[in-house]
Amino acid sequence: MERLTDLIYDAALDPSGWQRVFEALSALAEARGTVMYNIGQGPARFLHSPSMTEVVQDSIRTGAMAHNNRITRWVAQNHAGFLGDQHLFTPEELATSLHHHEFLHRHGLGWCAAALIIPPAGDRLMVTIERDREAGPVPNEVIAKLDILRPHLARAALLSTRLRLERTTAAVSALELLGSPAAVLSASGRSLAMNTLMAELVPGVLQDRQERLVISDRLADLALASALLAMRSEAPGLPRSIPLPATEERPPMVAHLVPIRGKARDVFTSAMAMLVLTPVQHGTVVAAEVIQRLFDLTPAEARVAHGIAAGRTAEELARGLNISVETVRKHIAAVLTKTGLPRQAALVGLLAGSAPPGLG
Repeated sequence: MERLTDLIYDAALDPSGWQRVFEALSALAEARGTVMYNIGQGPARFLHSPSMTEVVQDSIRTGAMAHNNRITRWVAQNHAGFLGDQHLFTPEELATSLHHHEFLHRHGLGWCAAALIIPPAGDRLMVTIERDREAGPVPNEVIAKLDILRPHLARAALLSTRLRLERTTAAVSALELLGSPAAVLSASGRSLAMNTLMAELVPGVLQDRQERLVISDRLADLALASALLAMRSEAPGLPRSIPLPATEERPPMVAHLVPIRGKARDVFTSAMAMLVLTPVQHGTVVAAEVIQRLFDLTPAEARVAHGIAAGRTAEELARGLNISVETVRKHIAAVLTKTGLPRQAALVGLLAGSAPPGLG
């Protein structure tokens, strides 16, 4: 048990270490594998044993999580420890559970030991140790051993959550060095971190409310709410650009909602997107390197986007970059897709500071 405890705290600092933790937990329970996933407003994110890859992929593909009655039963128990299926359901309920019969049994599974971890901030985490149906329920003596490990799992998860947030906050601070107000948002749109430049826009341009960050302009806020909803529903994770009209106190601005992707977003990260504000300054073209980072473009796409914003034609760019006009147009199409903009004029307006009506 001491060795397993050491593995748990190692994993808090090195995410790859969770695989060793899952293997040890599975061995302790004589189980097929272990899965950890978040329970929150956004789509579920998973860490799991390699042996559970097919099961997790099938769960995502079929939407099985939406019908996972283990979660509702577990939350209702409000138990500070591990529980097995035999504690969550009566034999009669197990006999009629659709999640068990239509999903778990199809994969040869049927029994688990599960625990809920509730960090002070962020999504709740569920740890499930999955046992083959033929192996029977996880014995109570094994669950007692798992209960000893649960506080260590909770502390390691909390440490992982804090480390992930620090890394995301560092990105916000880096944008401040570039002069860009920025905030990190959760799936609900709540501000998890913001730099000083963004904080200075509260409460005039933005309102940092308990439920979510709100744009003071009503139409712009409706667009932000719509973009957040699209991200939560797993619509294509494209950046979204939202115009903020000028006021007597400030020039017009563009709000860029950029999804946090890949390894930057895992079960320990409640951050879903970054909101970056750009003041509109006529005649100033955003640097290609900044364009690339903001919208997750390839270097070639960023160079073409910068050239278009600077007023160069597709033919001029083709000659200057030594590529075909057709390739330039393909890059332009890719840039429009990734930025979520409807047309090339909107791209010029966004990057060159002359936002036309209907941007985004």
